[in-house]
Amino acid sequence: MKKAIIYISLLLTVLLIGCTPPTQKEVAEEPVVLEEPAMEDAIKEEAEPVAEYRKITAEEAKDMMVEGNLTIDVRTKEEYDQGYIEGALLVPLDTLMREEYDQLPEKDQVILVYCRSGNRSRTASQLLVKAGYTQVYDFGGINSWPYDVVKE
Repeated sequence: MKKAIIYISLLLTVLLIGCTPPTQKEVAEEPVVLEEPAMEDAIKEEAEPVAEYRKITAEEAKDMMVEGNLTIDVRTKEEYDQGYIEGALLVPLDTLMREEYDQLPEKDQVILVYCRSGNRSRTASQLLVKAGYTQVYDFGGINSWPYDVVKE
């Protein structure tokens, strides 16, 4: 019982000492001063947005398509021929993996990306962002597309 009381006392002492705020003297001893260049660098780092794609719903994608934004299908040619979303441009994932972006010349254009189930569209979206495209939207797979598709 005495050992338990001693351990509890020691634990409370450590907690109280560790949680005590610094004294005025301790605060005053270590002033933190940022030099002008460091401040400018910090501001520049905050101002630059982190490039990333956005995951959106099929409904949001449909609304964005009506606005005339580019839609790309990253499935294979064979899959595309079985049915695709009207107006979609076929840019297979293999093409993007080979860093061939000839069909997508404008890096600041809105690009809506889909595949069959959502896996390849995620990979393609990541590749596009890495290549410098700034407005990439992944809406998953055609399997969950609730609207009409073109079948030839």
